[in-house]
Amino acid sequence: MDLQDQASSLRGKVNDIAEPPLQSHEVDIMNLPPRSVKHLRSRAQQKKTISQGKLHLWITRGIVISFLCMIFFIVYYLSSDMNMDQEMKKGTVRLINIIK
Repeated sequence: MDLQDQASSLRGKVNDIAEPPLQSHEVDIMNLPPRSVKHLRSRAQQKKTISQGKLHLWITRGIVISFLCMIFFIVYYLSSDMNMDQEMKKGTVRLINIIK
C-alpha cells in the first residue's frame, strides 16, 4: 500500500464523518420542558437519599469518636498505673486493708 493511497483514504473517511447528516433533526428550544421538571426526583427518593446519607455520616462519626475515646482511656489507665507503681516503690503510698 502506498503512502498516498493511505492518506487519500483517510481524507475520504474524515470528510465523510465531518459532513453533517442530510436529515438533521432540529430541536425547538422554546418547546422544551423546564429543567426543574426534567430532572425532578420524587419526594420519596429525595428523602431516602438524604436519610441514608445522614445515617452513614452519624455511624462514621460514632465509630471515630468511640475509637478516640478508647485510645484516650487506654493511655490514661496505663499512665495512672505507672504512677502508682512508681509511688509504691518510693514508699510514699501505703496500701491499707479495711476489714469489717
